[in-house]
Amino acid sequence: MRYENEEIYAVWMMLSAGDGSSLLYKTVANFNAAEQVYKCDKRAFGINFKEEETERYSDKNLDAAQRSVDYCARNEIKIIPFSSMEYPLAFRNLEKSPCALFVKGNHPFHENKPSVGIVGTRQATAYGKRIASVVSYELSSAGVMIVSGMAKGIDTQAHKGSLYMNNPTVAVVAGGVDVIYPKENEELYEMICSNGAVISEHLPRTGVRSFLFHMRNRLISALSDAVLVVESELDGGSMITVRCAMNQGVPLFAVPGPIDSPFSVAPNRLISDKSASMLTNTQDLIDFLNKKHGGNIAITRRSSVKMSYSEKEEEKKKKSKKPLPELPEDDIDILLTDTVPETAQKKPKKPPEPVAVPETVKISSEYDNLSETEKRVYDVIRKNTSVSVDKLCDVLTDLSFSDIVTVIGKLELLDLVCDTGLGNYKIS
Repeated sequence: MRYENEEIYAVWMMLSAGDGSSLLYKTVANFNAAEQVYKCDKRAFGINFKEEETERYSDKNLDAAQRSVDYCARNEIKIIPFSSMEYPLAFRNLEKSPCALFVKGNHPFHENKPSVGIVGTRQATAYGKRIASVVSYELSSAGVMIVSGMAKGIDTQAHKGSLYMNNPTVAVVAGGVDVIYPKENEELYEMICSNGAVISEHLPRTGVRSFLFHMRNRLISALSDAVLVVESELDGGSMITVRCAMNQGVPLFAVPGPIDSPFSVAPNRLISDKSASMLTNTQDLIDFLNKKHGGNIAITRRSSVKMSYSEKEEEKKKKSKKPLPELPEDDIDILLTDTVPETAQKKPKKPPEPVAVPETVKISSEYDNLSETEKRVYDVIRKNTSVSVDKLCDVLTDLSFSDIVTVIGKLELLDLVCDTGLGNYKIS
């Protein structure tokens, strides 16, 4: 069989070096295309690579990569290798550039399209949800692309505000693009895929793990002209996106909030430290985008919802039989269901097809092709009914958490192990 496309070589790189490994990022930084890596003699890698690193690329078998690419094709997942013209320019300038992007959806990346990343806590207050929804809605009416992470709370409201305006939105997720997390956002996921894109730098079927959220945050900020922090605690995950934005030179905006709210501590601190510009209304972001793009970006539809917060208003809401008009989560769900055009409505759920393993490929041969490290991890799992990553770390003390997770990802792709659904793994 001949392999003549860059997608297969990129997936082969990820399987060989380890999805999300430091070796993978270093390789991307030193080569122009995955095919170059595949065809490179290990003696020609150069002084930047250790012998044990080049050894990871010595196995030229492409069968596992082909199965992964076939899986993507069957499940309408587009692969954009780092050498592709479709690969976002913003990602090329990162310290750790993704080897490939996996895209579920129909929205291409427009380099010149204005974009704003909206981030915040999963435990959003009614105030935070309202602000995220209104800002997203009004920015979307101006044709601004909304970027977020599809998490509960602020992320969800940001995506919904954009969809309500029938404006494409991009969700950067921590696991594979075919892994819906949280499960309660399944309908939102389908809508984003229909009118926007869900993207990931990780192989399909990669499970969601805490450290992957930290990794994906740099992509949210890189895709954005500016990042808006709506609500967050000082140690919240949104602050990782803030630090990424600062390192990348992406301007920050923050929403001021009640001083007695724990979720206003971070935005208020960013404003007082002059690390972020205070957002008083959506027009603040529009003015910034017009200066950057030199265009005529303008809000074409304004929300009737008030953005300002007042204690008197909140008290009035509690006492009034008829609540003040706002756009909380439930209302947006109704609006989306009733008014989003058919192109953005939920498609019938199509279960992902399992990866087809040829009958001639036996488990024993797959095992023989594993590295010594991969065999060690597999052997520990094989000796147990099921085992957690933490348990594997306790047993394989010389391997890091990241190393073990990377190996498990490859074993899953080879159908040697499977996730029990409880964070444990067992032999397939």
